[in-house]
Amino acid sequence: MWGTNVGSDVVGMAWDWREVQPNVVAMSDPMALQSNLLLIDDNGEPLPESRRLLHMHNTIHALPWQEEVCSLWHGARELKRAA
Repeated sequence: MWGTNVGSDVVGMAWDWREVQPNVVAMSDPMALQSNLLLIDDNGEPLPESRRLLHMHNTIHALPWQEEVCSLWHGARELKRAA
């Protein structure tokens, strides 16, 4: 899950991922995004789901989530081996 505060609200997006080879992670199902984001058009109307997904995918693509996941994933595996 990737989230942030917007004013007094917390907004976020979540998706499943898989390690497809060492140090390479990818979204499991790009159509299965979960979010509490409400995206509106210039007229104040909610975006259709297809446009909402497009904007969320563009945002996810711009986030450094893969680096974060790899760092945390491999750190957790190292801790497990040390135990």
